[in-house]
Amino acid sequence: MGWFLSKKKKKVRTHGRQTRGVIEDGAWDPARTLAGLQVLGLVLFLGGIVVGWPTFKNVMEQYATKRDTLVVARSKIVLMDKPGWLHEMPDVMATIRSQASRAMITADLSGAGLGHAVAQLEENPWISRVDHVQRLNNGQIQVYASYREPVVFIVGGRGIDREYRAIDRAAVVLPLTYNDSMFRRYESLTGKARPLMVLEGALDEEGVLPGVGERVVSDFEGSGVQAGIELAQYLQRHDFSDQVRSIDVSYKDVQGRVALVLWTGLGRSLLDDPHVLWGAKPSLGHAVEPDADVKLSRLASIFKRYQKIDAGGKIILLNRSRLMARGFGRPSGLLSADAGARAHR
Repeated sequence: MGWFLSKKKKKVRTHGRQTRGVIEDGAWDPARTLAGLQVLGLVLFLGGIVVGWPTFKNVMEQYATKRDTLVVARSKIVLMDKPGWLHEMPDVMATIRSQASRAMITADLSGAGLGHAVAQLEENPWISRVDHVQRLNNGQIQVYASYREPVVFIVGGRGIDREYRAIDRAAVVLPLTYNDSMFRRYESLTGKARPLMVLEGALDEEGVLPGVGERVVSDFEGSGVQAGIELAQYLQRHDFSDQVRSIDVSYKDVQGRVALVLWTGLGRSLLDDPHVLWGAKPSLGHAVEPDADVKLSRLASIFKRYQKIDAGGKIILLNRSRLMARGFGRPSGLLSADAGARAHR
C-alpha cells in the first residue's frame, strides 16, 4: 500500500469582494446615498422658503419703497382735472402736491400703498374726495380728486382780533385766514376790497371761529349760513358786489325766515347806518318776495345812478313789492336771531 500525497489548494478570502451584479446585505450604495441627500436638500430648501419668506418679502418691500422714494418728487405729482379757481391759488396746489409726495414716501406704490396715499390725501381740508391715485411708467403720480372751493369768509373775534376764515359751499372751514391788515394790503395790490365776500352774524356772541375742517351751522338749523353763501355766490360776479362790506345772516323777518342784510358802511345799526335789506335767499324766488333777478335789477339801477348800491348812504329795501329808499330812524321790521351759531365736525 502506498501513500498518495496530494497538494492542498489554498482558499482565497475575498474580504468582502463580490461578484458583479450581486449586493450583499449591509453593503454601502453610493447611488442610494446621493438620492437621499438630494431629497433632504429639497426638503430643507422648501422649509427655508416657508420660514424665510416673510423676512424676504419685507426686505423687498423696503427696497421697493426706498427705490420709489428716489423718483417721487413734488414735480412728479399732477393734479388732474383741477378746477379753474385752483389755478389762482398756487400755494394751495403746492401744499396738496407736497402732501401727496410725502404720502408716496411713507408708503410703497403697490395697490395697498396707493390706497394709503389716498387716505392721507383725504385728510387734506382742501380735498373733499379722492377718486383715485395712479402711477405711470415714467414715475408720474396722477391725483384725481374733488376740491373744496372757498366761497366766502366768516368773521369772528372783536376789534383788532377780528379774523376771517374761508368756508366752502358746505360751510366747512378751510385753512385760509385773513385779518383787516391783510385785506388792506390785498386792496392796494388788486384794487378790490377782498378776495371773497364776508358773512357775519354766523357765530355766537363770543365770535369764536371754528377750526379747520369743522362745519359752521348758524341759527335756524343752519339756514342762515347757507342763505348767506347762496347770496354771496349770486352777487359776487357783479362789479358792485365789492361795495358789500358783509352779508349779515343773523336776522329774520316776522315770519321767522332768514332776512339777509348787506352792510355797506362801518356801522351795524338797522336804524342809523346805511345798508341794503335783501331779504330771503335767492332760491326762494317770488314765492315770498320779489324774484331775485328783480332785486338784482333794482340794485344795478341804483348803482348805475349813484355809483353806490346804498344810493349814497341810505337804507334800501329790495324785499318790498316796489323799490324803497328811506332815511334813518324808522324800524325795519326785522328781528335779531334768538341764538348764535355753533360749529360741528
